[in-house]
Amino acid sequence: MKPQQHIVITGASRGLGAALARRLAGQGIHLDLCARDISEVSALSEALIALGSTVAWAGVDVADTPSVTEWIDTIYAQSPIDMLILNAGIFDGKGEDGALETPARAAALIGTNLTSAVVTALTAVSYTHLRAHETRHDL
Repeated sequence: MKPQQHIVITGASRGLGAALARRLAGQGIHLDLCARDISEVSALSEALIALGSTVAWAGVDVADTPSVTEWIDTIYAQSPIDMLILNAGIFDGKGEDGALETPARAAALIGTNLTSAVVTALTAVSYTHLRAHETRHDL
């Protein structure tokens, strides 16, 4: 029996993240999803289960580094990750008055859109690196 493929998606509650989850869902696929909006990711999970996937989800704000690290740690305690999709992000652009975001808001955007992706990826890669060394056989 072929083991389940384990796919992790950040920012999965709507938009591209939800669309990717729907596209990848099916028999033999386990999806771990996170989003800030748990009502939307909860409803999405039900649809993905109907498509044949097993699903776990968590309310995680990727800008909160300890929460992201704990979430990835919890996932890896269950099963290695086969695919990690770093989709979470925010965008403000210009306000209704046409003004650009403030420097403080720009820093928050960078924290969510860049720093959180790097933290999530590095946390996941640390497990992949350990797993590679555990299964390595020197001749």
